[in-house]
Amino acid sequence: MVTPSIAGDREKVVSKLPSWLRQDLKVRAAELGIDIQDAVSAGISAWRASSEDRSPVDTAGSSSFSTWLPPGQWEDLKTTCTERDGMPFVQGLAQSVQTWLSANPSPRHRPVTGIVQRKVVINQKGGVGKTAVAAGVAQALAEDGMRVLLVDYDPRATSAISSVSSNSRREPTASCCTCAAKARDS
Repeated sequence: MVTPSIAGDREKVVSKLPSWLRQDLKVRAAELGIDIQDAVSAGISAWRASSEDRSPVDTAGSSSFSTWLPPGQWEDLKTTCTERDGMPFVQGLAQSVQTWLSANPSPRHRPVTGIVQRKVVINQKGGVGKTAVAAGVAQALAEDGMRVLLVDYDPRATSAISSVSSNSRREPTASCCTCAAKARDS
C-alpha cells in the first residue's frame, strides 16, 4: 500500500518484514546515525542495481512494516521483483534491507586482526563453574568467527583423581580442546 505524503517528497509504504530483520535495521541505522527510511531507500537502490543472485531471506512470520520512500521507488521495487521470476514483494524488500545491512557493518563490531587476545577465567575456589564459563565464552567467540583455543588447567588437580601418582601426590592436569566455527553469514 502506498500513501503519498502531503509535502510530496516521500510516499508511505506499508509492507511486511521479519521482526529480526526489522530489529537489525533499526539498531544498525541508529548506530550509524541514519534514518530508517534512508537506509531502506539505499538498500532498495543497491538491490535493484545488483544483478547477483541473493539467497532468499526467511520471511516466515513477517509482521507489518511501514516506511517513507521517494516517489516511485516502491513501484520500481515491485517491477524488479516481477522481473526476477515473480519474486514476492516482501522477499524483495527483505533482500533489499539485507543488502543494506551487509554493505553497512556495525561500527561496534570491528574484529581485531593480527593481535592475539587472551581471555582468562580465574577463581581459586573449586566447583564454581570456571570450565563451563570458559567453554561458553570460547563457543561465543568461535561463533563470531574467531579462532579459539580453550585450555582448562587445574593446578591443584582437585578434579583429576585419576592423575594421582604412586607417591600419592597429585599432579597438575590440563585438558585442551580447539573450538572452530564458521563465521555467521551476515
